[in-house]
Amino acid sequence: MLAFIGIVLGVVACFLTWNQGGSYSTLPFWVSIVSTVAAIWAWGVSSNYRRDPQTMPNFIPAVSMLTWVVSIALIILGIAV
Repeated sequence: MLAFIGIVLGVVACFLTWNQGGSYSTLPFWVSIVSTVAAIWAWGVSSNYRRDPQTMPNFIPAVSMLTWVVSIALIILGIAV
């Protein structure tokens, strides 16, 4: 469930950064796209370890947390600009 919240944050960040200039050529928009794709990837990989989450590699939750931080920063940027 927490990884899904990262996806929602990423989609909101994509929407807010796209509305900055109204074009797809802004850097924050593409960073939010990459962050959202990474959140979807982390959610998919972590769902493979539902039965035994202790065997999940440590970098998968780290990627998920990183996408949260990047998405929140981009949401703040999208609101501020």
